[in-house]
Amino acid sequence: MGFLDGLFGGNRIKAPRAENFRALVTAAESAGDRSDLRPGDKAGLLFNPEEGASMSALASDLQETLKVSELTSGTRVDLETDEFDTGWIVLRNGAFDSLVASVQALNEALFGRGNGDRLLAAVVLVDFERGPAYWIYNYKRGRFYPLVPGPVPGKGAGGNQGGRDNDAELRLSEMMENGGIAIESSIDRWYALSGIPF
Repeated sequence: MGFLDGLFGGNRIKAPRAENFRALVTAAESAGDRSDLRPGDKAGLLFNPEEGASMSALASDLQETLKVSELTSGTRVDLETDEFDTGWIVLRNGAFDSLVASVQALNEALFGRGNGDRLLAAVVLVDFERGPAYWIYNYKRGRFYPLVPGPVPGKGAGGNQGGRDNDAELRLSEMMENGGIAIESSIDRWYALSGIPF
């Protein structure tokens, strides 16, 4: 966890405001006439699991949390662990507004139970310029930033291998900001995330 602690800081975090995530839906809708941006059907919350916690019990608990709200109906929850032993709460829903509502429902549930400090980032998949891209919310900073995978120099196409398309990220950032999404103003804090499982 030292690597991720360095990226995301060590201060106590505040629960994200619901309007921060609602802005994602508004931005996606306003970009609906554009051919270079389409909402995705997957999102994830990157978190630091508790020692000895049962991932299957957590998955079941989170699924029950989502069933309470009609807005999040149809969202499927899976849990995965990445190469850094951090956990991913992976959400799948073909309706983008329900997908984003599910992320916010889990935000509220986890912060309400006192587990918000374990959240590192929320990641929402979009299709940008005919390829996968991500809107990432940094819980420590309370802001979003874009991540557009690109080729790793000398290794071909990037995917989640660590390469980034910085020019595309700037274009996506401008689109996000125009859509009313709270953007991280310091590009130095647009941290890469490897091992995104979608």
